[in-house]
Amino acid sequence: MDERKKYNIGLDIGTSSVGWAVVESGTQKIIKKGKNESRKSLWGVRLFEPANTALERRSFRSARRRYDRRRNRIKLLQKEFTEEMNKVDSHFFQKLAQSKYCENDKVNKSILLSADEKKQVIEYNAKYKTIYHLRNKLITDASKEDIRLVYLAFHHMIKYRGNFLYSGDSFNTNNLDLGEKIKNVFESLMNSVPSLGIRDDDFDMVQVEALEKIILNLSKNDVKVGIKETLNPIIDSKKFSEEFGKLIVGNKFSIKKLFMLQDLEKDITISFDGTDYDDKYGELENILRDNIEVLNTLKELYDTLFLKKLFKGSSHTFLSALI
Repeated sequence: MDERKKYNIGLDIGTSSVGWAVVESGTQKIIKKGKNESRKSLWGVRLFEPANTALERRSFRSARRRYDRRRNRIKLLQKEFTEEMNKVDSHFFQKLAQSKYCENDKVNKSILLSADEKKQVIEYNAKYKTIYHLRNKLITDASKEDIRLVYLAFHHMIKYRGNFLYSGDSFNTNNLDLGEKIKNVFESLMNSVPSLGIRDDDFDMVQVEALEKIILNLSKNDVKVGIKETLNPIIDSKKFSEEFGKLIVGNKFSIKKLFMLQDLEKDITISFDGTDYDDKYGELENILRDNIEVLNTLKELYDTLFLKKLFKGSSHTFLSALI
């Protein structure tokens, strides 16, 4: 009877390589195969490019979606302006797209500016130091302006979207009721997250006024400390107070700790400062379900605070007036 050797296979698996060896089960010697010059030891390693994490891939997808949405918004805007723009400058959009290239770049720059157009660009830069100066001029001056300048103002607003929390003529920076937003947030939390242990008789206007004063007037670190001191006596979860403080100052906060989702296997951290909230909204909606409305209310509170600090009591209702 042909007795076969018993053997073990050892594997060393890493993020960018896999090592392997075939050894005798008794002596642990590496087994060799073949005869004479072709005889080889059964061991080796395979190298490969390390895989990207799901988080990295997700961030790339989010950025790609954001840029795609931005391009689509610009295309729709140009479509609205095309008919009137062609009456003034039929190549304007193409010139604008190629403006990032050097004048001597013959490969990417198919349309060169005339001497008169170069002079207009110089005059524009001297008259409007920033795009906000142009936007302010268009808002405050009723006189008819060059449609190309009108487009540039709309292009800037559409590209970066801006703030759409308020509509119509109701928006007034002096009427940004921060206290009312705080009250709405905690009413939502009381109704939707009972595990926090907030009761009507525990949270009243005293806490609302204290929180409003803290988040408006203190530094980021002092805000987080002040929020803990105010909320810890009335909320069972100390983790909530900590995450709420992070949320208010624009730092990353934990969805699991904020909503006390003990059964959530994988936590999600987001920040209201930047595009995190928009990028991860679908994922957040799947996890929070009905409680996504509570998160929306928290976002409204953060945005109200941001606008309140940005305008600093100004009576203006648009950013361009702050230049």
